[in-house]
Amino acid sequence: MNTRKRIEIVNEYLILLLGFSIPISSTMDGILITLIFLLWLISGGLKEKMARILKNRAILSFLLLFLLYLIGLLWTEDGRGGLYLVKKGRYLLLAPIIYTGMESQKIRELAIKSFILGVIFAVFIFYLAYFGIIESEWASPGNPTVINHIPYSVHLSLAIFLLARLSTNRYILPIIIFMLINLFMQEGRTGQVAFFCLMILFTIQRYGTRGILYGVLGILLLSTLAYGLFPPFERRTMTAISQFEQFKEGEIDTSIGKRLYWWQKSLEIIRKNPIFGVGTGDFSIEYAKIDQENIPTSNPHNNYLLILTIFGIAGFLVFSNIFYQAIKYSFILPKGASIQALVLAMLVYMFFDSPMMGHSMIFFTYLSGLLLKDEG
Repeated sequence: MNTRKRIEIVNEYLILLLGFSIPISSTMDGILITLIFLLWLISGGLKEKMARILKNRAILSFLLLFLLYLIGLLWTEDGRGGLYLVKKGRYLLLAPIIYTGMESQKIRELAIKSFILGVIFAVFIFYLAYFGIIESEWASPGNPTVINHIPYSVHLSLAIFLLARLSTNRYILPIIIFMLINLFMQEGRTGQVAFFCLMILFTIQRYGTRGILYGVLGILLLSTLAYGLFPPFERRTMTAISQFEQFKEGEIDTSIGKRLYWWQKSLEIIRKNPIFGVGTGDFSIEYAKIDQENIPTSNPHNNYLLILTIFGIAGFLVFSNIFYQAIKYSFILPKGASIQALVLAMLVYMFFDSPMMGHSMIFFTYLSGLLLKDEG
């Protein structure tokens, strides 16, 4: 076995470990991604790897968006802020790196299962912390999610779908129920919304157009049960409704109110800079100019609006191409159903936050690099 092959095997093990780490530790993610990238470079064959990336438009779209981050520095006023966003955007490169660094279909299957196993482990820790069996800085009864509750909830909703889709073992059902209960015990509303959307997708994939009815009925039944059985779900639902009503009456200083205010101000920035936006690093500068309520933010907590503000309509087309290409490939690749679920979960996530502009995108780029590949 030559040196290059040994390096590639080590990198495959690191990629497997990264899948498990994503739902658990952002610090470990950063270390593993750095090692994976270095070994990917050291293993050589860069010309061959680039040729393969260029042939797969879905994988190439991640590289194009990263290049847009760099090009957007040309018309930004805040160079430091722009470089910071470029640094965050480097996780886009994970998709092409994994795509070209994970050859074996068997290992790719294990990597997907590694992510699911990491989510299950995070859920297990949640229960231990929630009931006071363990308590530490990263998991306690008052804050039982091992990472921020928003990405945690999205990881959880997607893992439930993948587990139900990828496994026919009847013994998996108790694990799915174990995870589903947790979804409505934790605080992340984004993941709950994503799960309801994924439920409709799952029933459509199984039953065709009839699945829409089955999915809607399932949502009504499950949400009714969750509202009655899980106080956090009831509380977060009522809080969202109440804060929305307060915003209509002029109250901004709430979680929902701030988001709606940021969205309004982002639309003002977009109207002034519709074609090419304000540049990679200038959202904060432009927002501060029109922030009459003194509610500062570095992004509008909506990835669509953030892309439109910094890159305009032209950049939004480059951004949208990632999801267009992924859906297009989902109809010709073996893991099409899982690709569609991944895209749908991300589309929901981006409506309430800006995951494609930072560390929270890793689960998406990681799984994209694994799924957007022929069985070969």
